[in-house]
Amino acid sequence: MIEPITYFGAAIGFAAMAFCRSRSCASWARWVYLTVAGLFVFMALCGFALDFDYWDLSKHGRSVLESYMQVIRGFILGCVFVLIVSGNFARKKVLKYDNVPTKSPEPI
Repeated sequence: MIEPITYFGAAIGFAAMAFCRSRSCASWARWVYLTVAGLFVFMALCGFALDFDYWDLSKHGRSVLESYMQVIRGFILGCVFVLIVSGNFARKKVLKYDNVPTKSPEPI
């Protein structure tokens, strides 16, 4: 029961990072954040369906589902690695004021 709740929390976090406008991010990275959030939601829904007995699977079906979930976890790990290596995971904060002087004015 803890695992699907953790997946939902991670999905909310990744979706919030995709829509955070106060930090700069490449456009492809926003799509990666949303893809990872969607995969976390899918995994959480599958986990809740199994925990609350809405989805009754045989041993073989559960084994196949677990192997697919392992593949999805590996894909998510790869996406996070790409975001970290590209520098889009720890993004820089965007200043609100664009007219901030970069040099000090010349003395009179």
